[in-house]
Amino acid sequence: MADKAKQRGTGRLGRTLRALAIMVGIGIVLTVWNAFNLRRDVASAVGPQSEAQKQFLVGAADRPDIAVFFKNLLPEQRLAMAQAIGRYDDPKLPLLVGKLLGDFDPEARKALTASMVHLVGTQPEPVAQQLKEKGSFQQIGVFSALRTAGPSVLPLVAKQLSVGDARPNVIAFMVESGKPSIPILIPYLDDASNDVKLAAAEALGKLRAREATSKLVELYSVAEPEPKAQYLAALSGIGDPTQESLMASILGNALSPVAQRASAALGLGRIANSSSVSTLWRYANEPETAVRESAIAGLVLAGDISLSGTQGSPENRLSVAADLRSATADKVIEDGLKDPA
Repeated sequence: MADKAKQRGTGRLGRTLRALAIMVGIGIVLTVWNAFNLRRDVASAVGPQSEAQKQFLVGAADRPDIAVFFKNLLPEQRLAMAQAIGRYDDPKLPLLVGKLLGDFDPEARKALTASMVHLVGTQPEPVAQQLKEKGSFQQIGVFSALRTAGPSVLPLVAKQLSVGDARPNVIAFMVESGKPSIPILIPYLDDASNDVKLAAAEALGKLRAREATSKLVELYSVAEPEPKAQYLAALSGIGDPTQESLMASILGNALSPVAQRASAALGLGRIANSSSVSTLWRYANEPETAVRESAIAGLVLAGDISLSGTQGSPENRLSVAADLRSATADKVIEDGLKDPA
């Protein structure tokens, strides 16, 4: 029985060793195969223009490891691959560039941006779709490409408001693009998605788009508390004089949420007429800190008109003047220094 047990043990050991040998062999084969594939991929990525290179780059857009592959290339290889992308035209290539723009190699990023600029001429929508990339390097590269396309690209950019990750960049680009963005954004205030409507409202507020005022007032009047505050912020950003009474009533309502009262104060500052300024001076000594500070901030936004009369305490007038750069503000400060009481 001892011999049989010994034989069984020897048999198990032999099977284990054979299994280990097979696993080692498979590992060696896989290592050699992966090394071969890596060399082939590098040659395709950085080599001369060819159909094989194009197919590699197009396929690379869907590779989950492509950013790591790119990072592990030598600097001159990264540059060559980045330049190679610009040789071809395919809707997948902007996706590839969007993924690679996060690399820390500045020369490679410059070449990738140049490739994206080339692609935006024929693939504007796929380029606009890369606004979903959150990194600052990607934002710089994608914005640079989109700028070269001019106003014609704005409808494709606005379309990306439906993509949650893209919204911050869409808002930033549309605001940067200025007035041409306004008629493109206004229809999105009727979108079925509340998130899209709010994003469009934010952009229109930053653009000070008075054309959107009536629709924003309508949305504000029927909104739930949280979106209501966001629509009010957009209206405040616009500073349309037709909404002075709305802003004044919100600021003066002690039952309104503090954040909304503060937003209304800033809106009155942007309206910047004598009556809105008088309203703000009345709340410059408000017990609620956030409201009081927003009233002062609103007076700063209004500019010299806030200091043209004698309204406000000397202390508050100095607070406003300190944040203005004008002869009127300098005079208020000078007078305050002469008579500190």
